[in-house]
Amino acid sequence: MDILNKIRTSSNKVKRHNRFIKAKQKKPLPLVSQKLLLFAFTLNDLTAEDEIEFKVSEFLGRHPGGKDLKQLDFGCDALASAKITLGEADHDTSKFEREYIPLFSKIKLDKTSIKFQFNGNFKNLLSPTQNYTQYLYSSVRHMRSPHAVRMYDLLSQGVGKYNSRKISVEELKSILGLSDSKSYKNFAAFNRSILQKCMKDINENTDLAVTLELIKTGRRCTHLEFFFNKKESEKKTIAAPVQMQNNHTTTNPEEDVPQNALQKKMKMLQSLGFSREEILRELLKTDVVNEVEETIEVTPEVVNDPPPVQASLDFEFQSKLNKLPVRLAELGLQQDVIQVAVSKYQQNPAWKIWKEINDLKMAIRDKQNFPNVHTLKKWILS
Repeated sequence: MDILNKIRTSSNKVKRHNRFIKAKQKKPLPLVSQKLLLFAFTLNDLTAEDEIEFKVSEFLGRHPGGKDLKQLDFGCDALASAKITLGEADHDTSKFEREYIPLFSKIKLDKTSIKFQFNGNFKNLLSPTQNYTQYLYSSVRHMRSPHAVRMYDLLSQGVGKYNSRKISVEELKSILGLSDSKSYKNFAAFNRSILQKCMKDINENTDLAVTLELIKTGRRCTHLEFFFNKKESEKKTIAAPVQMQNNHTTTNPEEDVPQNALQKKMKMLQSLGFSREEILRELLKTDVVNEVEETIEVTPEVVNDPPPVQASLDFEFQSKLNKLPVRLAELGLQQDVIQVAVSKYQQNPAWKIWKEINDLKMAIRDKQNFPNVHTLKKWILS
């Protein structure tokens, strides 16, 4: 297993100014470079004047070997020559302006530590207090595609605020560093090799459930709309320790026994969404085996798996539920009617609302008078 599978962190939070997230790339960074860059943004009080240092073992979660250092060397080398482009105005507008800025003025790697120094032009964008996006670094620790990491970074801007994000195909290519790639000029190739693989990586290895809708202008796909939400299992895993804490009483004397360091570590890992297997594997690397076994016997609820869920079915239904109010609003229905529709669909996933929406869209496209918005509203409220 290589370095990219072994990277793990605890509660480190990536905190980046939104201008960084929207920045465009000339070419994509390798996966290890992407993760190093995001890890650098987990450090507090970043400044352009100071060297930012962290231990290699912090990044890897263990002491490095020769193969690890070789890959880190490759990743740091790619970061040293990386630059981003700031500016969102189109070429044909009067406000067109671009800034092409190298990310780092210096990177230093040795067997124990990595030192970064950001380009001085970023001094107003480091350690932001507003207009920033924040998420757990552990959310990207298992990802396998550099494009998926970048896409997750982009979609995280809307989590908790919006149910979807619409973006043009060309803008997404420029953010991923693929605008000049001849291999993906054809949309079918871009969709098959980039979009679908990124969606699979995000859905399997992060805390987000994402679906995609292609939007065409004529016969050509020009825009993409991503629908996303936090996975239900992630919410349950995070909520579990809170529930235990709220229900804590002193009637059972065993519950008042002070927790040892190992027990606390196990609870911390569970609260961050680690599975039972990951927790055991990590503790077996760092702690005495018999102590782990003793802890499991005394407090089995700490490492119990969350209640089983039908993941793929839940995610598919949740994504459709997220799309529903957006589609109904686009058709011109009022919010009170939309709320009724969402409530009915939530209670009965077999409700034929999507057939009615598609029939109405076809009628509008073919300039037919029936069905129309009024008949759809009547059908929803019936």
